[in-house]
Amino acid sequence: MSNRRHLLWLLLGIAALAAMNVWLSRCTMPGVDAVQRQSLLDFPDDAVSMLVIRREGDPAATVMTRAGEWRLIEPFAASVDEQAVLRLLDALAYAPIVDRLSDQELIRLGRTRADFGLQSPRLSVRVRAGEREVELQFGTLTPSMSGVYVALEKFGA
Repeated sequence: MSNRRHLLWLLLGIAALAAMNVWLSRCTMPGVDAVQRQSLLDFPDDAVSMLVIRREGDPAATVMTRAGEWRLIEPFAASVDEQAVLRLLDALAYAPIVDRLSDQELIRLGRTRADFGLQSPRLSVRVRAGEREVELQFGTLTPSMSGVYVALEKFGA
């Protein structure tokens, strides 16, 4: 008789836990916190029509899209790997931004752009989408070596 009683209590416990699981899954819907993602580009990456890439000591490379096809325009005309261009645009559009400082905040902190390698950047990328342009200037690596300092200049409408 004792074994039947233990078995009955075990089955009742399992049924109670199953009922509580069903109730909790219906009552508490898993919520996703909506976090506004910051982007280096303030326009969609599929609206980009031109990229100008400048590296210290090298001629500027200009890549444009015409009729949906990306082409190298300068320093010479050539075809380019379209997937590489799209990966670059994705990297620029979705790069994680850890912190933002304005020039006024830098002055208040007693720092300058030169402290971050941005006085003469190692690399700059100018992105055009319609009448709007953004220039990204890449400076030195962060102290943790996991990121890089970037200055952002906006032009146009």
